Amino acid sequence: MAIVYKIDSDLQDIIPNFMNGRKKDIGLLETAIKESDFPEIQSIGHKLKGNAGSYGFDGLGKIGAEIEKNAKESNLDAIKKLFEEYKEHLGQIEIEFV
Repeated sequence: MAIVYKIDSDLQDIIPNFMNGRKKDIGLLETAIKESDFPEIQSIGHKLKGNAGSYGFDGLGKIGAEIEKNAKESNLDAIKKLFEEYKEHLGQIEIEFV
């Protein structure tokens, strides 16, 4: 099921870079999770929370906030579930420029 985000057309030129960055996050997060690198996980979650919200990707921002919160608590099980949610969410995004 698609997750449709209506994004301001003024951002059309920079959204591809933003989305590529999120795909890179997946690899970085995967490594950080394997290494239980909570500071790195927290940093990725924090950046996701801020960047996604700025561009209008509220769902991604919420996932980022949860990743950040659980990294602060060193809750690896929750982070692993959020990682799967993040990957799934990214795969379902459809963007409509308005």
